[in-house]
Amino acid sequence: MAYVFDFIIISYIAFAFFMTFIIIRHFLNIKKLRKITKRHWQIAFLLFFWITGTIVFYGSFIEPQNLVVSQTKININKTTQTENLKIAFLADFHLGPFKQEKFLEKIIEKVAEQKPDIILLGGDFIHQKESEAKYFTPIKKMTDIAPVFAVWGNHEYNVDYNDKSEFRDMTAGLKKVFSESGIQVLNNEARLLTIKSSKFYL
Repeated sequence: MAYVFDFIIISYIAFAFFMTFIIIRHFLNIKKLRKITKRHWQIAFLLFFWITGTIVFYGSFIEPQNLVVSQTKININKTTQTENLKIAFLADFHLGPFKQEKFLEKIIEKVAEQKPDIILLGGDFIHQKESEAKYFTPIKKMTDIAPVFAVWGNHEYNVDYNDKSEFRDMTAGLKKVFSESGIQVLNNEARLLTIKSSKFYL
């Protein structure tokens, strides 16, 4: 599916480039445009496709590999006691054809640097296939950092923005890996937790 989106992006940019040229030539009537040689066209198109190809390649293969840590302080002001909990929240792993174990290991290293008290996983672990759960083998290292709780995302049930997507439970492989790793999955439930002498419902 990712290749389809890349093709759509390239096609759209090419169409926009062509329409821009037509509009400029029609409304501004630049005479020099009529004197453009075949070689000029070849250089222009090569440059254009090199730039768009670079942008699409970066957006598909490089940018998704970048990890950025954002920190937000939240004061609930519900009790007189001052609770100081550090929560790590992660979601949208999408491990599959473009990201595998090494990407997950990079994530775990980042999480370990933050020294959280609890780790929450917000779903969308796999990309498109149930078999992609095999890439989560290193996640056991995450439970060595802090207690880990997870919920499923739409990708685990093959539910996409495409209305034609067919509902399918693809959590079996992940359930096995998470269970063996000590990750607790919450399914339409709340859990009373005690962390650093603080009690709260998750």
